[in-house]
Amino acid sequence: MSWLQVKNKHKQALINFVVKDEWAHVSFSEKLKTGQHGYTVIADYIDASSGGDNPGYGDTSGRSDHLAGAAAGAQAGAVAQASKTAGAAAGAQARLTGGTPFFNFRKLSPIPSLHHRLQRNRTASIGSAILFSRYGVMFPIFSETSLKNIEKLETYIKGFRRNIYSVMGIKNDVVAAERLLKLNPHTEINYYLMVITAEEFLKKYNLHGAKDTASTGYETGKLNIKRAAVRNAKNLFPLERDYQLEEVIINPKNYNPRFILENFKNTLAKNIVLFAEKDGVPVSKAGTNAQGFYTDQIGGVFTVKQERGKGFAREVMIRLLSCIFKEKKTASLFVKRKNIPAVKLYENLGFKIMNDFRICYF
Repeated sequence: MSWLQVKNKHKQALINFVVKDEWAHVSFSEKLKTGQHGYTVIADYIDASSGGDNPGYGDTSGRSDHLAGAAAGAQAGAVAQASKTAGAAAGAQARLTGGTPFFNFRKLSPIPSLHHRLQRNRTASIGSAILFSRYGVMFPIFSETSLKNIEKLETYIKGFRRNIYSVMGIKNDVVAAERLLKLNPHTEINYYLMVITAEEFLKKYNLHGAKDTASTGYETGKLNIKRAAVRNAKNLFPLERDYQLEEVIINPKNYNPRFILENFKNTLAKNIVLFAEKDGVPVSKAGTNAQGFYTDQIGGVFTVKQERGKGFAREVMIRLLSCIFKEKKTASLFVKRKNIPAVKLYENLGFKIMNDFRICYF
C-alpha cells in the first residue's frame, strides 16, 4: 500500500475509480466533475498484475458492507456547518494548470505524486482515495486492504489532522478515519444510504417525459408543484430555515439567517429544487444537493409540520426524480436512521437501503 498525491494528469483515473459506485460518493464525484478548486486528494494504488486486492466497488461480493457519498439533506448540512471554518485549510490553493498539482497541500503534508508510480506500472490503478476539502471536510473511500492496514496511512495525513472539521462517508470508512485521526468527535450522526435507479423508478411510475411542474389534488383544493429559481429564495426561505433548524444545524446558537439564505440561493442556482404550494403558500420542497456524472444526490426534503402525512413530500419527490432521470441513471440520498417516516416514504418510492452512512464533527 502506497498513498500518493493525485495530480491533474491523473484526474481521469480518479474519476474512473469514483464512478464505479458513484451513488455512494456523489459529493466527491461532483468536485471532480465541476473542477472545483481548493481541495486535495491522496490515493492508494494497487497492482492488478500482482494479484493485489481490487476494491472495484462494482464487485461487492467481497465487501457487502461497502455497497454504498453527498446528501439526502445531510450533505448540505455538512457543507453549511463546515463553511463556518472556511480558511482552516487556507494553505490549499488548487490550480488546474499544466504541471501544477491538481490538489496542493504540499505545505501541510509532502506526499509524493501518483504520476511516476502509474507511469512505471501500467497495470496499477487507484484502489482507495481521500478527498480533503478546503473547509476541512474529509471524504474517505477505503478498500478492504486499506482498512486492514489503516495505521500505515497515519504518516500521510499527519499534516491534515489539525485542519479536519468533519468526516463523512460510508460508516466503516468514517469510523476508520476517526480512529486514524485520533480525534474524538463531539457529534456523530448516523444515516441510511438509499438508492434508486432510473429503470426501477420509470418502471414503477411510467413518467417518461414528465414535466418540471405538475398539479395534484388534495382534500380541499390543488397542490401546485413548481421548479424553484433564485428569485423564489425569499418566498421559500421559511421552508429552508425550518429544514436547517430541524435537520442540519447542530447548535441553534449557530443559526445565521443571512448565511442560510445566501447558501440557499447558491443551491437554487446550481441544482434542481422543486416545491409545492397549497393555496399559494409553499408547504413542501425537495431538491438535489450534489450532481455527479451519472448520479444525483437528493437533499433538503422538508414539509411544514402542519401539512405532514398528506402525501405532499411524495408528490414532490416523484416529480423531482422524473427530472433527475431525464439525464442521470441513479439517485441517492441519506436519511437519519431515527427518521422512520422519511425512511418509509423513500422505501415506498422505490429506494433501497444500501449501506450505513455517517457524518462526524470535531
